[in-house]
Amino acid sequence: MAGRAKLVAAVAGVSALVGIGIGVAPDPEPERTATVQSTAPTTPGPAASSPPPVDETEAVTSAGAPTGRTDIAAPAQVPGDTQQAVVRRIVDGDTLEVAAVAAGPVLTSADAVHVRLLEINSPETKDPDQSAQCYGPEATAELTRLAPPGSTVWVQRDRELLDRYDRHLLYLWNAEGEFVNLAMVQSGHAEAVLYPPNDKHWPTIGAAQSTARSASVGAWSACPVFGRPEPEASAPPVPSAPPLPNPPPVPNPPPAPSAPPPPPVAPFVPDPEPVPTQDPPVQSGLPSQRLGPDTDCSDYPGPVIVAPGDPHRLDGDGDGIGCDGN
Repeated sequence: MAGRAKLVAAVAGVSALVGIGIGVAPDPEPERTATVQSTAPTTPGPAASSPPPVDETEAVTSAGAPTGRTDIAAPAQVPGDTQQAVVRRIVDGDTLEVAAVAAGPVLTSADAVHVRLLEINSPETKDPDQSAQCYGPEATAELTRLAPPGSTVWVQRDRELLDRYDRHLLYLWNAEGEFVNLAMVQSGHAEAVLYPPNDKHWPTIGAAQSTARSASVGAWSACPVFGRPEPEASAPPVPSAPPLPNPPPVPNPPPAPSAPPPPPVAPFVPDPEPVPTQDPPVQSGLPSQRLGPDTDCSDYPGPVIVAPGDPHRLDGDGDGIGCDGN
């Protein structure tokens, strides 16, 4: 009897010890797991990889969808009512294509849209109705520099959103916070043009043109008139023919003989005053002419003294004696 009691007590003691050991020190799950992983056969699988970091300037995927991030903070110079977008391509100096990162108050979808920059006008390069204008390629290059394709930009609208070509009329800030519309005018790559009713930034942009024009920057110095077609290249000048040799000198002909001088003109001598007829001297012994209606030398026997003036023409030699032959 006493031996049976000892056996029962021994069994009870062992049971108590086993119960205490299980409750106080159970095997930790991590150790069992580690043990299983160390003893189980391993099977090669694909290596785990983390997604590549997002490049904030990577804006377009190979499929053409915008992938820009919406968590990029706008620079301090960008107004608060703008919307983030990504540049898709540059058309010319005042036109480009952008796509919103996400639908917003300016661009209501993430589809790409054509944007016409407000309050500026750059020389044309794409107008099918006219040839490229002076400084057009330079203006396109400048807009590409300010807002390169793939870069993040912020757009702002004015009162009228679309033009007649369904282009979005917008103001643009680039990733550095530079006001692109204003910068194009300041550098002389565009002129300031007001398109009512959109005039939100006109005082600033209009004043920038006055400064650029006074400083003769960009097109203001490169072009004779802003926005005119490129002057056509003039044809090279045609070389002129060499001058003909001078002909040998021709001797002067001998002078023609001069006409004989006219005979000297006799000096004018006025006619002498007539000498009044004097009565012929009365010669003694000669009869005087008889006066009558008609008389001649037959009426006299010899010479006679004629009457003054010889009225009957008796004095043939004018000596005052008539009828000398009697």
